[in-house]
Amino acid sequence: MLRKIKAALMGGVAALALSATAANATLHNRETTSHGWEINYSDTSGSCSTRRDHTDGTRFVMIYEANGTWTMIIGDPSWGSSIVEGNTYQVTHVIDGRSFQSRQWVGRANSGGSFIVLTGVRTEFVRAWANGYRMELWSNGRFLTALWLDGTMDAVLRVIACQQDGQQGR
Repeated sequence: MLRKIKAALMGGVAALALSATAANATLHNRETTSHGWEINYSDTSGSCSTRRDHTDGTRFVMIYEANGTWTMIIGDPSWGSSIVEGNTYQVTHVIDGRSFQSRQWVGRANSGGSFIVLTGVRTEFVRAWANGYRMELWSNGRFLTALWLDGTMDAVLRVIACQQDGQQGR
């Protein structure tokens, strides 16, 4: 099983622009894990994703794109209009004490609220996230939220299997 995830995560992680088509893709829920992670397939973009709405209102999405790259989306209704469409944001993720920083988060907004998107997520981060227990999010020194990562390894493995099924036309 670890070889399977290692092989899937070793693929190059390149930047990917989120198109309007991908943002409006039709999602098909394949399953929901015992930890509440939804596994979805987009027939529009050919990507698979996992999504969970946390108890604090934060929605976290990890997408495995058809081209083998990862995209992460985070949103929270409490952010309101503080996220501006097209602006970039610096976000630090602390997973079990290990810090990951990025200045490449892009603000997006739709009828469901505002959120931030990071494309080309590094394999190193996906591994840490899949193996983690707790993740804190910070922006410019300000604490945003903390999320439990229970079930993330199972969710990542199911997303990878979903993507492999999609590539094989299943």
